[in-house]
Amino acid sequence: MNSHVFAAIALVACISCVSSLETQEEHQGLVAEQIRSWRGPITCNAIRIGTRSAQAEKMLFCDDGTDRHEIVGISDELSVKLNEVDYPLPLSGEDVLFEESSRGKRVDLSKGNVSIDEERRLETENYFALAVTAGIRKVLAIRVSTIDATPTNTAANMVTKIFATGPNDPDNLVTQIDSCSYSVTTIVPATELNVTSGVLDLSVNQVAAGYDAPHIVNAARAEARLVIDDLDIYDHVMYCLPTGTSLTPKGSTVADTKWTSYGDIRGPESVYNDAACVHLTEQMFSFGLNFGLDNANIDQTEGTDGSGYMGTTTSTPTDARKCYNAYHSYRLGWYANRHSTYLARRWTSYVGENNGRITNLVPITQYKVSSRYHTVIAKIPLIQMQGALYIYYNKADGFNDGAETSKNEVAVSWGSYLQQSVLLGSLAQGEKFSWSSFNGGLETLEIKVLSMVSAGIPDTASVSFTVKYQYPTNPAP
Repeated sequence: MNSHVFAAIALVACISCVSSLETQEEHQGLVAEQIRSWRGPITCNAIRIGTRSAQAEKMLFCDDGTDRHEIVGISDELSVKLNEVDYPLPLSGEDVLFEESSRGKRVDLSKGNVSIDEERRLETENYFALAVTAGIRKVLAIRVSTIDATPTNTAANMVTKIFATGPNDPDNLVTQIDSCSYSVTTIVPATELNVTSGVLDLSVNQVAAGYDAPHIVNAARAEARLVIDDLDIYDHVMYCLPTGTSLTPKGSTVADTKWTSYGDIRGPESVYNDAACVHLTEQMFSFGLNFGLDNANIDQTEGTDGSGYMGTTTSTPTDARKCYNAYHSYRLGWYANRHSTYLARRWTSYVGENNGRITNLVPITQYKVSSRYHTVIAKIPLIQMQGALYIYYNKADGFNDGAETSKNEVAVSWGSYLQQSVLLGSLAQGEKFSWSSFNGGLETLEIKVLSMVSAGIPDTASVSFTVKYQYPTNPAP
């Protein structure tokens, strides 16, 4: 994976941020659906829920500072759900859902106006990954031979190491995605004429040695269309090339013959250099790209967050069993009913360390034995900054026993749509992480692991979230 070159991330405060529709999971989709159906060009200072007096109908309103504009009527059921959310709403009058941020006001997210069109776009994008991963995913693996080279693994080996699910078969793409997703996503091998248990064996009239990998893929794709009725019916197509091809990383002029794999981001294709095609880590990385995920970094070092499959360390085994990091898992939505969004303005009403908020994190491997009182992934939207923090307990056991970075610790990652995620902290019991730039530097966010219980059902990590106001100091005269 290290042959891929991606742009580095800089965590900088937004000059003109928009707040996304970040609410609790049980009503987030309902609000998004209502907003999405509206096509108004108005920029809002606040989005409110109120009543149209003449008909006593519940409405969503856009407040542009001088007037309020009706967005769409909402059902009584949605109105009730909006009043159950985890942030303060007035007991009478109009309920403020989202409002321009400033100290002293009841607010949820970042400072700035709320553009309805932008909100609708962001909300759609946030749920893109879940939309493309849930359900059955049909996969075709193409074993490509050239004039001068043949892949190391036979077609039979590829079937075993990509698709086989027998009790004595190795962990592979099918079994690992099924485990990580709890069968929300199911990989099904292609079954049609000329395809054997998901694998198509074909030859192209090209030379591998010294040739660019995408050139070989183009020839293989054209050849496959001659023997497959409709190549486009497959959700994923894997191209397993023989050794000898080269790949020129983005931003480089030097061809690399030791490249491992690459894939389409939010697309169907992935390409592997010889034996990498049957390596579980490469399969899960490339499919992560297809699902819309990107590199997982530590600081500015690309692809080094080994807590999930979108990053590796220097010692990552090719058959490591793990899943995806906190941000990527949140986007995939596999544990959505155990996601919790924590909005800073509500925390002081809960008893916690220094009047903060406490949550009990459960590792993804014990998701099925968790209850509604547990959280698998916690999300903290950042005030006056792009993105959010995502926190989970990365316990290395079961189908996640290959976790490397943040192994058996609480991982704190930053993530934002179309950006590479960044691991900011790995916390053992008693350790804490501080974010001094919270709310534009006015406050410090502190995340502390209070305790870890490893003998429970489920295991838990008790974590506190605290926001402390940073009082300005007067400069010396």
